[in-house]
Amino acid sequence: MRDLKVYSKSGHDGWLRDMLLIMIVLGIPFLQFLGSLPLIDPDEGRYAEIPREMLERWDFITPTLNYVHYFEKPPLLYWLNAASMKLFGLNEFAARLPSALSGLATVLATYVIARRLYDRRIALISALILATSAGFVLQSRIILTDMLLTFCLTAALGSFIVAASREKHLDSSLPWHLFYLFSA
Repeated sequence: MRDLKVYSKSGHDGWLRDMLLIMIVLGIPFLQFLGSLPLIDPDEGRYAEIPREMLERWDFITPTLNYVHYFEKPPLLYWLNAASMKLFGLNEFAARLPSALSGLATVLATYVIARRLYDRRIALISALILATSAGFVLQSRIILTDMLLTFCLTAALGSFIVAASREKHLDSSLPWHLFYLFSA
């Protein structure tokens, strides 16, 4: 079994350039025509109505669906959707934006993990494979809690890999804190 030794160079040569390239080129399929279709029943309507009611009642602590308490799912997606709806209005684009951005962030996290463990070529191929997987792209374009969960799990895994592979003399606990944050 391979240990978690980091194989990439310590320099940041090309990381920022690659991540910007991924966001620009691969962000198009995630964001293009995001609001062109109506919400799909029943899940998208449900997950769009809850943040709409949060904004209407100005209560972000107690989620409601048809003004009845709704505690079936964690509230992070509702909060992100409410913020998006506040910024972009009550429409399909605003309702789907947090899921699409979570999908794009998952592609970026995949790039970072692969770059950390292997090299630039493997990282770009990994990000490209994920970003061109039809099921992944489709799931990121609808309002479901799954894409936000996928991002959090991927980011937690990446944080754990960084934390576990750090040298003992390095005293930074940030990777562990990020691991706990994304795992919560």
